[in-house]
Amino acid sequence: MFKYISEILGKFTQGQRITALLIVLFSIVLITLGPSLIQENDCKDVYSELEKQRGDILRLNGEIIQVQTECTNERISREREIAQILNLIEREILDIQEEAKAVSSTRELRVIDSDSAVSPPQRLPAAIPVMPNFDNVMENIHYLQKMCGETPKSN
Repeated sequence: MFKYISEILGKFTQGQRITALLIVLFSIVLITLGPSLIQENDCKDVYSELEKQRGDILRLNGEIIQVQTECTNERISREREIAQILNLIEREILDIQEEAKAVSSTRELRVIDSDSAVSPPQRLPAAIPVMPNFDNVMENIHYLQKMCGETPKSN
């Protein structure tokens, strides 16, 4: 086999022989030293960086979850406050309606007898209060209560 290599190299010019010799020498060095270079350039630093990034990701995920929880708790708190205010408004409207009913039922037209038997009894004009209509307001309050997750109270 070496006999054929020497014959092949004999046919090359001096410059071609040197180039071929350099290619063979470079290939031998690469084959010999390649595995040791690869083992020295181990991925330990990559693995340590990867572990650091995993720790950072876990920490950031924890922070995101904490912030989301706080935001949700604040939102629920605000909805409860709104629901309480709506309940107060609803109670006040119901109280006003009850007072208006009470006032309209106690005020009746009163007949006053006159002193003389000849003249017919006279009626005094009485103010008849108009019942306030809060149906539209109550519907809106009930709608807002449903949006806040509260159950509207029936009249």
